[in-house]
Order: sequence, then structure tokens, then C-alpha cells
Amino acid sequence: MPPKDPEEGGENCEGNADPESLSDIDDAEADGYLHNEEETQYKKIIWEEMNKEYLEEQAAKEALAAELAATGIDPEAGKKPKLLDEKQTTIYKRAVDKNYNLKMKASRFIFREISQKFPIMPFTARALEEKRARLGLVECMNHELLQLVGAKAKTLPSAAAFVYPAAQTGS
Repeated sequence: MPPKDPEEGGENCEGNADPESLSDIDDAEADGYLHNEEETQYKKIIWEEMNKEYLEEQAAKEALAAELAATGIDPEAGKKPKLLDEKQTTIYKRAVDKNYNLKMKASRFIFREISQKFPIMPFTARALEEKRARLGLVECMNHELLQLVGAKAKTLPSAAAFVYPAAQTGS
């Protein structure tokens, strides 16, 4: 018995027809799935009635944003940049050519540990022993003593960066 599925070349499939095409569905059947203007209006009314609270909240937010914009206040100005997520895997590399006297004790401790354990090799924050490592990493990143490596840095490192790190520093 031949297969009846159009994807397998069954009775509803024309010789070389694309299985994703709707060539085997007649127009009357397709019209049953499509909405006309009246059905579209009914569905819109039903959706708006079911989501009335959401629409009211959105209208209030838009009105507040318009009011703030009219007075010259930027609602985005006071937002702080996101700090690094603890669950986010981030690979760092020490910027050998940069020097800066770090102010925080945790930052100095972390940077000293990085300099001893990973002078030129990339590392993850999990490789550091200090539990407050994130705090020190943020200050080191702010003063460009560390560089992000990989997808978070918007550039993918070459394999040579891991195998031959001296090639990256020009030595």
C-alpha cells in the first residue's frame, strides 16, 4: 500500500511538488482557515475584552512617558547599567599593557591573584578563590585592566589566543 502522506510522496502529492506547499489543498478548504474582515473584527473585540487590564496598564505607561517627555525628563537617565550576572559564564584576559592603582582592597587582591595565576592566559571568574571576586572584577573591568574574551566581548578569539597567548601580545 503506497504511503498517503504528501511528504512521503503519497496520493496527495504531485510528482515533484514541494511537501511544504499547499498545492494539494483546494481553495474552498483554504478559505475555511482564513479570516474575513468580520471575523477579524470579532477576534479583535474578544481579545481586547479579555486583555482590558493589560491594555489599560500600557496606555497609562505611554501617557506617563509622553508626560515626562513633554516636561523634558528622561525616564531612562536614572537607570544603572546591569552588573554581571553571577550565573553568566564570562571569560576574561588580563590586559598586560595597562597599569592602574586600584582603590578597593578586594580589587587589588583579585588583580594580584590574576597576575600570579593567569598572567597571559584567559580565565573564568570561577577559577578565582575569593568569593567577592565579582566586586573586584567590576573595578578591574572599569579601568580596563581586564578584557572580555569570547561571545560577550562581541569578538570570538582565534584558537591561537589560547594556544599561543604570546602571539597576541606581540612578543
